[in-house]
Amino acid sequence: MSRRQSIVRSSRQIRLRLIIICSVVAFIIAAIFSVMSYRISEDAGQQIETYEVAQNARLIMQQVKHAFMQDRIRSEQLILPEQIVEGNYQLRVSRDGTLIYEAEYGLQLDVQSSSLNELVRAQIQQAGWLTTANHNYVWALESDEELSLDVLLIKQTVVLDSALSGAVNQIILTAAATSFLAFLGALAIGVLIAGQHSAFSSELEFKTSHDTLTGIYNRDHIFNCINDYVAGLNQRSIKNSRQTTSNNEIHATLLLIDIDHFKEVNDALGHACGDELLKRLSGDIARMLRAEDILARFGGDEFAIWSPDLSKDQAELLAKRLINHVQNPIEIQGVFLEVGLSIGIASFPSHGTTAEALISRADIAMYTAKRQRLGVTHFNLEQDVSTVEQLRLTADLRKALFLKELVLYYQPQICLKSNAIVGCEVLIRWQHPELGLIFPDRFIDIVERGGMINEFTRYIIDQALEQNARWRALGFEFPVSVNISPYNLNDPRLLGYINERLQRYQIPACALELELTENAALADIEHTQKTFALLSEAGVGISIDDFGTGMSSLAYVKNLTVDRIKIDRAFITRLDTDKGDQAIVRAILGLCKDLQRVSVAEGIESTAVARILMLMGCDIVQGDYYGKAMPAKEFTELLGAEKKLQGTVKI
Repeated sequence: MSRRQSIVRSSRQIRLRLIIICSVVAFIIAAIFSVMSYRISEDAGQQIETYEVAQNARLIMQQVKHAFMQDRIRSEQLILPEQIVEGNYQLRVSRDGTLIYEAEYGLQLDVQSSSLNELVRAQIQQAGWLTTANHNYVWALESDEELSLDVLLIKQTVVLDSALSGAVNQIILTAAATSFLAFLGALAIGVLIAGQHSAFSSELEFKTSHDTLTGIYNRDHIFNCINDYVAGLNQRSIKNSRQTTSNNEIHATLLLIDIDHFKEVNDALGHACGDELLKRLSGDIARMLRAEDILARFGGDEFAIWSPDLSKDQAELLAKRLINHVQNPIEIQGVFLEVGLSIGIASFPSHGTTAEALISRADIAMYTAKRQRLGVTHFNLEQDVSTVEQLRLTADLRKALFLKELVLYYQPQICLKSNAIVGCEVLIRWQHPELGLIFPDRFIDIVERGGMINEFTRYIIDQALEQNARWRALGFEFPVSVNISPYNLNDPRLLGYINERLQRYQIPACALELELTENAALADIEHTQKTFALLSEAGVGISIDDFGTGMSSLAYVKNLTVDRIKIDRAFITRLDTDKGDQAIVRAILGLCKDLQRVSVAEGIESTAVARILMLMGCDIVQGDYYGKAMPAKEFTELLGAEKKLQGTVKI
């Protein structure tokens, strides 16, 4: 049963319950009203008729006194009221307790055997009621103490009975009308409340199944859609059990989407800009989908698309269309943003038959695409194994930072003019207790995605500065170059931490150089300029790494406060044979000379390449030709005996 059907059914049940409850309450109220009305009418009628009989008794007493004063009482001398003459009555006159006159008309009542005598003798009251199995009677006693006379008048309440009978009919009609009106009111209230409940439930359903920021579906909804799809297939397979259906005939795919560089947008421009970007992208993606496709936001910068009839190839085409569309710059708050998408695809049923399995494997594929910069990739079992390893390394890496299992290696940087060591680049290795020595390409992504990048970078800076202080104590003064991530530029405590470490080890700021890749530096040029300026003012050296591979680098490099420009190894490796690389390197070296920046070439592996760089006027070089990255102990020995270099440049 769908959630919408559940809400409709729930509204109907609430409406029915309200009608029943209100009807029962109305019936109870009508019953109470009827009983109370009858009692009130009866009491009022009794009081009126009792008063009338008492008045009649007084008139009779006057007649009796008049007759008694003449010493005779005859029936013709007693003038009875009209009400008594017309109705059934009984009259008794007594003196000193002795009956001296009696008259009756149509009334058979044994006063001697009733409670009336006791009431009269006790003189508790002057009027009252008697009730038998078939009739009601009203009586009145009028006494004259001076003459010791008593007049007892008893009358059958025919008029009151008929009046009460009519009142009962009116009460019943009134109660029925009241119950009907109450039922209508209950129906109206039930419809109103059920409508409000339906509206509230619909609103609640929307909130529970939609993302509040973008207005598209959320994770729970797409989770339910996948499970409903699987359940529907199972039901159909049971009904058509005689017909065999191959899994190859069933096509359904889940695409999990992550926005590249979204964190940089949030950090640089604020969450309001990031939220606007999410809304814009969700709208663009939704417009590119079919009606049967379901788009949902999983949270953060992740989206998902569930396509119940899309094949693997069709899903890949859709993913590439989305990636190509997002490559166009998006203008938000006057700023043109360039973002990308990393998309992982999981297919039903080959990659999973439950929502949990499909989402998990699409997530694995998505992170593989992001890590390897593939744009889009399908899930495979090798990725699953790799993900298990990534999870293990993530847990072990936090422990490694605490236990200082991360080891620093140092690669020498050589001045081509003097052939002397003038610096070194710090390269990190992980001495894992079980897996052995692990190179950074296996754990750098874990560091960045696991939120450990700031702690990781501080660890390297601390260890590098401590080692540099030891070398300076031996008389070797040169900077150590540490690679940093673009995430570190958003660390407000980075500069303060560097100053604190420099003071602790009693070394100058020029003992440290920070390297940032060209692409990372140009991702947010304004923020990079401000951060570089602060670091430069403090005396820390700045180097642009992998120069020449970024876009629009020449337009921005002149405005960056940098000391060194490192030419990317892609232009150095075949420098002795590739004329195009020679032209590019010659242009970069000329740029460095004109901008008064120190030029550094990395990746030198032969004498021929080293000779060409010297002839071109490169300042500093590094590579396996001059020395591979080595532990601090070996690098210290190298400093003492530079003859251990693997080769020298001779002109």
